[in-house]
Amino acid sequence: IAQWGLWYVITCHLAAGELSGTAWYYLFLRTVLMGFCLSEFLAMSGMFSGPALGNINPPFPYAWYRYKVGTIKEPFFACLGDTRNVFDVVLACGFPPMLLYLILHPNAGAVTWLWPTGVWLFFITDFSTYVGMLGSWFGPVSVIYAVSEAGDGAGFISAMQLLLVMVWFGCGLGNMGPWF
Repeated sequence: IAQWGLWYVITCHLAAGELSGTAWYYLFLRTVLMGFCLSEFLAMSGMFSGPALGNINPPFPYAWYRYKVGTIKEPFFACLGDTRNVFDVVLACGFPPMLLYLILHPNAGAVTWLWPTGVWLFFITDFSTYVGMLGSWFGPVSVIYAVSEAGDGAGFISAMQLLLVMVWFGCGLGNMGPWF
């Protein structure tokens, strides 16, 4: 609830009373999705981490490994090695400031392509980080937002509806398996 409140306050500040209706909702949805992507990347709302689960010192132990060269990673391609290198650490260090910039600058336009670029780079170079930050959700959502902001915004609602149908359909298929 606290995160929703934070993203609401940020959206109200960015809109400054100039937006209403669909434009305000679009900005709020954009802020919430980018904000939750940031909090998932920092392991503040998932990854079985945080003070609520007894992790006090450090409070988010699993996220710190992303910032250390030589720690274990799981790349999508085995040829990329199984330990983090300087590129992985630079990518992990650059991702939160980039998302903060995009959250605070809603008219970023084509610069919004940094969001899906970062998410998909994690998919290729550090699959465990991609999974931990819910990349299977934020990957497609980030591409939809980047395409709509770089262009004229046409097809945004249809693309989001298609994404939701795919998620619900995938969940349904998962529930049909022999494991339930």
